[in-house]
Amino acid sequence: MESLRASAIAADDRFVMSDSIDQQSADTKDQAAHTTFASLTSRQWDVLRLVVGGRRNKEIAHLLGISQRTVETHRAEVMKRTNSTSLPQLLRLVFMAEHAGYDLAGTAAH
Repeated sequence: MESLRASAIAADDRFVMSDSIDQQSADTKDQAAHTTFASLTSRQWDVLRLVVGGRRNKEIAHLLGISQRTVETHRAEVMKRTNSTSLPQLLRLVFMAEHAGYDLAGTAAH
């Protein structure tokens, strides 16, 4: 009976420890996402918001009054600064940043 109780306590401690490590990892990722977005210019923020909103480059160019090529340049720079290699990866990073409290819908906080 004692060894069964000891096993249950040890298993419970491992579970609590695992939760703590997972939370620390999530906090670190949230902070990294927040720091990453802080490096974007206001125009890159504008483009990012519209990309996340599902707009195509041509639509973004029209809405911002800039050329499509300029949108492509800003979008490429956003991908570079966020170390994103795909749109889904960028969207995951945006989600983590929002989870960390970064207001993507608002203005860039510089």
